[in-house]
Amino acid sequence: MEGVTSEKPSYSYETNWPAYSLAWSSRLEQRFRLAVGSCIENATNFIQILELNEETKRLECVAEAEHQFPPTKLMWRPDDGSDQSGKPDLLASSSTTLNLWKVEDGQMKCVAKLANTRTQKGQSAHLPPLTSFDWSTINHHKLGASSVDTTCTIWNLEKQKIETQLIAHDKAVYDIAFSQ
Repeated sequence: MEGVTSEKPSYSYETNWPAYSLAWSSRLEQRFRLAVGSCIENATNFIQILELNEETKRLECVAEAEHQFPPTKLMWRPDDGSDQSGKPDLLASSSTTLNLWKVEDGQMKCVAKLANTRTQKGQSAHLPPLTSFDWSTINHHKLGASSVDTTCTIWNLEKQKIETQLIAHDKAVYDIAFSQ
């Protein structure tokens, strides 16, 4: 057709810091919601939640939280196809710990900070960085994490406990993925 353009809208957002990690929400009612993590060369970094303002057609920051070290990965809980309206959204982030965030009513609250080690709470230990993680789309209470300490760890998020930990690599593990 002559004269008809099929231009797709384009949106931009500028952070106050270098952006490193990004994750789009998988919830159908939150199609234009994303999390962005900073990469600042000190311990205090940030995660921002951005949403599209339908009136202004601009991405806006609706929530922000401090994050210890740059988040190596961000990921929203997978959508299981059921009605999620009214339920809080969960976001996972990684650095030296695996962090779970509840995102609700314009606020981010850290609901779990999981160390990739079997040491007891209260014991101080150097925590090696987590390089990546993946959330199971089949069992939403399972999340796998990879680390520079040569381990792959499967977490039970409901119990906030390590389900199993594979220590069979000679070098750092940089990625992990669940299969369908």
